[in-house]
Amino acid sequence: MKWLNNINSKKIVEKLSRGASGEIYVIKHNNKSYTVKNFEHPKNIINEEFKILQKLNHHYPSSNFPIPIEIIHRENRSKYKSIKNPNCIIYEYIKAHNSRLLIHFFQNINYYTDFVQTSDVNSILYQFQNKSNKILIDLCIKSIKKYIYGIAELIKKCNNIDIAHLDIKPENILIQTSDNFLNLYNNPIMIVKDPSEHYFDIEKLFLIDFGFAKNVYHHDLHKLNNRFGTLKYISPEIMYHKEFSIKSDIYSLGIIFDEIIIELGRLFHKTEKKQELDDIKKLIKYMKIENPSKRISVDHILELDWLNT
Repeated sequence: MKWLNNINSKKIVEKLSRGASGEIYVIKHNNKSYTVKNFEHPKNIINEEFKILQKLNHHYPSSNFPIPIEIIHRENRSKYKSIKNPNCIIYEYIKAHNSRLLIHFFQNINYYTDFVQTSDVNSILYQFQNKSNKILIDLCIKSIKKYIYGIAELIKKCNNIDIAHLDIKPENILIQTSDNFLNLYNNPIMIVKDPSEHYFDIEKLFLIDFGFAKNVYHHDLHKLNNRFGTLKYISPEIMYHKEFSIKSDIYSLGIIFDEIIIELGRLFHKTEKKQELDDIKKLIKYMKIENPSKRISVDHILELDWLNT
């Protein structure tokens, strides 16, 4: 679909980020936003990501993955002067926040619960500590379980068509959530006035940036010649150039969930919800097993009764 006949007429609205694969912009055309991923990879890498996304969207239309519209190679750069060194893919724009939002939210919660302990008993902060801790803990648990289950479902969809993402990290998992959640993120004390579950409503999750993704059966021995992904989140088998699989993504998810649980550790200390927190910690332990053959599978994660309640 060649809709970009003249990219010069499209306005670059915002530069979203710069990662290992290049820069990401938002452009606007006819009052509709699009994402432009400007690659620094060779043409074959760009073509592979485009094909993987087409395959995902063919099997799961209107789903949780970027929708590619057009691929533009550098040899056509004379047509596209408004984007520097075009070697890019144009996607439909996804309005959402990356998962750092959730991690930072729990950091904010810890700040308020720490500060309240030294507050006057008549203050609203004291009320926050005494009236809303149980509600807050319930909502945190519900939010984390929904987040874990939702991401596992996305990995399962990739698994069903033999795709390994290989760059799972908070920045590549987008969350669509309610405005109420964003308001609470900026001011956790609001939960005292209205302890609504709406505040923790994760409406939809998206998995993005398939620049390192591979079809696990199209690569000899499922090995990578180069180390792919973000160092903090990559699995041991990728780190040491061993055989990779869908379970490589499970390890990365375990690292993300571990970050979240660390932020919540103090809030859940000595509460009746400690068992639920221990269940999540045990799951994370199984996700982070170094030997991928012993690592928990995505099917097993989705079958956990306590996770889907």
